Amino acid sequence: MLACYGTPEHASIQLDGAPFRSIFVVRDPRALLVSWYFSTRFSHVSTEGVERHRQAMEGLNEEQALTYMISEFEKEFVPVFEAWLNRIENSVDCKLVRFEDLIGASQKQTWMDIFDHLDILTSPGTLNAVLDTYSIGKLRGNKSNPDKKYAAAGQRPWQDHLVNDARVAFEQSLGKLPARLGYE
Repeated sequence: MLACYGTPEHASIQLDGAPFRSIFVVRDPRALLVSWYFSTRFSHVSTEGVERHRQAMEGLNEEQALTYMISEFEKEFVPVFEAWLNRIENSVDCKLVRFEDLIGASQKQTWMDIFDHLDILTSPGTLNAVLDTYSIGKLRGNKSNPDKKYAAAGQRPWQDHLVNDARVAFEQSLGKLPARLGYE
């Protein structure tokens, strides 16, 4: 089992070139962008990359900062999405899974489909225990602390933040990406 934030090629290198089955978990790229913006600007632990983005956003309002983040998103995330989409289109060994399906109403079936894809046997009781242990409610903890990871838990709809020029910039740069990933 390997979690990889890179491309399928990165995963292959980490696995010494051995064949592998994979799942590519995606979020709506609009929601991911808004979440990344808030995390980067306000709450993420300081790193060289985070500080670079924070400095670039200094003095910008939210719409301007989101427009900046769209160009960075295109550089940092889109090549990874494209690589996984290419693998999915050309291999039965890779399955696309929407994040919302992992935590939504059909989560049990989604997880069973993943385990089936990966040839992992599990009982419904074990699955229920795991889903309960790692529920967003338990991971979120004290939701009154906005700086805590998972605190927003989907409470920042992208439609409220990608407005005006930022919405136009997203559509011009990344407009087809949501549909390619199974969103609208």
